[in-house]
Amino acid sequence: MTQASLTKSFLAIACSIALAGCSSISLKQVNIEKKIVPEQWRERQQNIPSADIGWEDLHNPILTKLIANSLTSSPDLNSAELALRLAKLQFEDTDSQQGINYAVNTSAGYTERKDTGGSESFSLNGQASYEVDFWGKKNKQLDIAQLRIFNSEINLEIAHITLVANLVDTYFEIVVQDQRLALLNSNLQDDIKQLAMIKARHKAGLITSLDVANKEVEIESTKARIEDLHESRQSNETRLANLQGIPAQKFQLADQSQVELPELLLVAKTPLEVLRHRPDIQIAEANLKSSYLNFDLAKDSIFPNLKLDINTGVTSNKLSDFIKGDIFSWTAAANVAVLLLDSGARERNIKRAKINAEQQVTSYRRSMLNALKEVEDALSAQYSGQRQLKIANAQLNSQQRLTRETALKYKLGAVSAFDKISQDRALVNQQESILQQKLNNLKTTIRLLRALGIRPTK
Repeated sequence: MTQASLTKSFLAIACSIALAGCSSISLKQVNIEKKIVPEQWRERQQNIPSADIGWEDLHNPILTKLIANSLTSSPDLNSAELALRLAKLQFEDTDSQQGINYAVNTSAGYTERKDTGGSESFSLNGQASYEVDFWGKKNKQLDIAQLRIFNSEINLEIAHITLVANLVDTYFEIVVQDQRLALLNSNLQDDIKQLAMIKARHKAGLITSLDVANKEVEIESTKARIEDLHESRQSNETRLANLQGIPAQKFQLADQSQVELPELLLVAKTPLEVLRHRPDIQIAEANLKSSYLNFDLAKDSIFPNLKLDINTGVTSNKLSDFIKGDIFSWTAAANVAVLLLDSGARERNIKRAKINAEQQVTSYRRSMLNALKEVEDALSAQYSGQRQLKIANAQLNSQQRLTRETALKYKLGAVSAFDKISQDRALVNQQESILQQKLNNLKTTIRLLRALGIRPTK
């Protein structure tokens, strides 16, 4: 056997081994949903009523206006919209590579030589090329680009949901703060009147100076709480301005103490059905599909590329002949290119694509589990909050009766001013506790709306 034959045989064997190593790597696509979602959720899918409320049920005219302003000027939304535009441009770039590529070039020159004198040259050449996609590589690249657009659209929806949720949350915090301020200011005015009465009774020798001091301390404490609430409200007002993308000094929200807090009980659909609409689940699913496509592309790299080229042109040393097109030429060719030896680079790329796909499977599984946990936790917190509110209302009724009885006994001289002050303070604390519990319940509803992936209307 000659040296040339040995070389050819060696190259053929080496290429076969290299391609066989690449083709032996496989990836099994799994159905994550069936493995994660418990069977009892599938069985009761038809038995659980649908959620019939959304973000709009929390709105009032002021909040609706705040949301409308934020949708036009929010920096986060603008950033997400720009990212979507970039993804669409990338898709157009990928799509433009699917068809025939054309190129045209022309040249004119003049050459001066000592022995023969000057000569002119003119040329006009055109080229067209098309890559035959036997293996579906271009379609897979187009699908990946389409998934990028989908992810950008979902990220825009996430920014929208997050913006509305933060606006609703912050707005109702201000509502509760204004209601607490109204309660404390009313209580402060009553305390000031009571202090005058206590001083009169002290002057008459009916009570001690300690009762006067206790009431004065109570008044100062109420003033401090009012001041703290004003500072906290200002902070929330600044946050509302930032969410709308406007300077804080140009935004001011009027008193909202007369706004009623909505009390909504959200009933979820079965988690299997609801979680299919969660933005993070959709992104995880799209990333998983993209990783499968990238793995297929890496596997397809072992196949040759077929490219068809057509070249045509007109050349002449005289401008008159060039215009007539007397000297015309064209060529057509089919080029087949395949990389045979690459020191294992293709095999490593396939392995990397497989590992990435397996990572996306894990990420998808984690997203599903986290989403299910968030829904269950929010539902549990919602029912717990409703129970806590009932208990707080019962405690308020009891405290109101006790406060009235203490006030009556104080008028009759049966209890001290300190006892009355203590009961008045307890009543205000209980009223504030109910306001806070209502706010907590509302925050739980917001949390559940986000956990269920419910989109605000645009």
